[in-house]
Amino acid sequence: MIIQKARINSAKKYLRRIKEGTPIQIAVPLTAISVQQFRRTGFPDGPNSGDSLLPAAIGPISTFNSEGKSFPRKDLPKEGRYIRTVKWRWTEWRGRDRVEKEDFRDIYKDCYQQDFTPPPGEEMTFIIAADEGMLVSRQFIATSDQYEEIKHCINLFLEFFGECRILGKDLSLALPPKTRRVNWEFLPPGVYPWEKLKIHIQRRMPGKSDDTLAVILDRQKTINSFSPSEIVQGIGGG
Repeated sequence: MIIQKARINSAKKYLRRIKEGTPIQIAVPLTAISVQQFRRTGFPDGPNSGDSLLPAAIGPISTFNSEGKSFPRKDLPKEGRYIRTVKWRWTEWRGRDRVEKEDFRDIYKDCYQQDFTPPPGEEMTFIIAADEGMLVSRQFIATSDQYEEIKHCINLFLEFFGECRILGKDLSLALPPKTRRVNWEFLPPGVYPWEKLKIHIQRRMPGKSDDTLAVILDRQKTINSFSPSEIVQGIGGG
């Protein structure tokens, strides 16, 4: 599965068709990105397969990934907090003499208390698979318990590259299972003489006029005279 956008709001949309419990990784092949995009992650030119790093902070997602995030608690009293240290200069008079003085002073300010969310610290790993270089995440499991972690990692890749891929355990694209449409229901095995089959057909035709139903039954009776090997009926509007 390939995602090409600035960011996503939910991982569920992209994982709901992947079998629950499937191991997945977020990745981008080097052939899909520019040299500049690769370099701004922090990787040096010519990395070795298996090299991992915490990507550089280039935007809000990657900054949160490496530094975490603080939220002001405006419902709590403010507290004194160290802001910075400055060089302080002042003048002292000693009689008629003026003496210039200087020293370092810590500056404090009353600030809102903060709730701190630790950084996720998701890393990118350079690998070579099938003679192709790519950057991959750690392995996740496609379950609702990991949706938020997977969403963050997808957005991390999107912030750097504008696209990413969801890969399976073998590093191939994680595709949804093949679709099998079930618009038809096989009737239970057994012999279906016309009177028995007629009952099934009538149950599937509620509200049909007698004239319309007569035409349908006549056609089905003709088909049934050929002794078909299987009999199916439409369901769910089929």
